[in-house]
Amino acid sequence: IIVATYNNRKTLEKTLDALLVQKFSGKYEIIVVNDGSFDDTKQFLDAYSKNKKNLKVFHQENQGVCRARNRGIENSQYEIVVNMDHDCIAEKNWLQTLVDGFDSESVRLTSSYFDHGARGGTSTAFRREDLLKVGGYDEEYRYYREDTDLSFKIYDLHHSNPEFRKKYFKKPGYNY
Repeated sequence: IIVATYNNRKTLEKTLDALLVQKFSGKYEIIVVNDGSFDDTKQFLDAYSKNKKNLKVFHQENQGVCRARNRGIENSQYEIVVNMDHDCIAEKNWLQTLVDGFDSESVRLTSSYFDHGARGGTSTAFRREDLLKVGGYDEEYRYYREDTDLSFKIYDLHHSNPEFRKKYFKKPGYNY
């Protein structure tokens, strides 16, 4: 699970608390990339991450959400990579629901959507091998629609394969 963060100390602890208690049948890691926050995010993450074996923290100068997510991808170790916004609070079954969507090799990504009135959100899971093949996120995007762009790149990678398909979950398992 990759969480790119920038000046969001206020919600970040709740986000990470929820990710650390996921009901998930496998192993997972949480990679937080602090994208040059100037609030107390760095100090919080350094203290919070102590003694949490599945939580890795990286700090970088502000280079944008796409660079931060790519750094998380580069440092990830599992077959499935999930992006989580730093202001979302996952329900306990969120991760299991996303990963269960990868029920065959032909599934290359899963996505969840939460409609919260005027403000909705998505969380997308990808096969790591695909992320590496397409070069991850386009770092020219500073914010917004970067997940859609990446999803299209993966679609283009596999569109000629008749087995290729995507699964979407209406109820994602996370809340704003």
